[in-house]
Amino acid sequence: MFFSALAAACLFASVIGVAVFVRVASHPRWLDVPNERSSHDVPTPRGAGLVIVVVVSAAMAWAAAVGLVRLDATAGAALMIAGISAIDDVRPLPSWLRLLVHLACAVIVVMSVRGPGGTVLTLPVMIIAVVWVVGLTNAYNFMDGIDGISGAQAVVAGVAFTLAALKGGLTGTAVCAIAIASASGGFLIHNWSPARVFMGDVGSAFLGFSFAVMGLQIAAWSPSAALAAALSLWPFILDTTLTFLRRAFRGENVLQSHRSHVYQRLVIAGWSHSRVTVLYALTAALGALAGLAWVLRIGR
Repeated sequence: MFFSALAAACLFASVIGVAVFVRVASHPRWLDVPNERSSHDVPTPRGAGLVIVVVVSAAMAWAAAVGLVRLDATAGAALMIAGISAIDDVRPLPSWLRLLVHLACAVIVVMSVRGPGGTVLTLPVMIIAVVWVVGLTNAYNFMDGIDGISGAQAVVAGVAFTLAALKGGLTGTAVCAIAIASASGGFLIHNWSPARVFMGDVGSAFLGFSFAVMGLQIAAWSPSAALAAALSLWPFILDTTLTFLRRAFRGENVLQSHRSHVYQRLVIAGWSHSRVTVLYALTAALGALAGLAWVLRIGR
């Protein structure tokens, strides 16, 4: 009952918040003007992912106030990611600066993670964890290129991470995950094709970072449960990995904007935004179901 009420509250707050954002985001700096790499045709407000950040942050602050969760450096790192990304939405920043902030935030999070029994992670594990956090933060950002795709993925992954966290008794992680799923659902109502508003880096980077961190938190209890939850993100991870490797082998600037992701190629080939989004959401859901079924079968 508690999680149902929290989900409903976050969904409602997000729907209203994004509607208000659409009305006030008329400044040219907040408009995404189409160019040769764009998948939209008319100037559209971007940065509504800020609403997701605010709703999730409010949910976590409330949960902390009533004693359900204890906030730590992870919350501050997530807000740092959102902050640098919000600035980038308004005034584009150098890619090296954004990457440096992502790296610093990843290190902060990884240093706070403890293994079974409170053990400190070994250096090799820390390095892998940092790569995971930075990689997923940027992968999610790269994949936010057509109507609905990032919001739909966040809904599916948010539910999967909620179930995995609840199975391990990780209340704080579960609260964050269900808040993300619900807030993203509210945003998705406005972002479904044809989108009235875009998420922007502030939302996509925040979501990627949050899922990466929640994965580490679940992994500290059960690596198999973390892997199962992460399977809900496999379409984004696979698309980004293949595209990154293909561009790297061709000698292209992997940090430069482009339209060579699989989902972008499908749109160029004539698929509608809705059709591609549904395809990715369904494959993500199948991955989540397979992973969760596996965890239930092995018991942990």
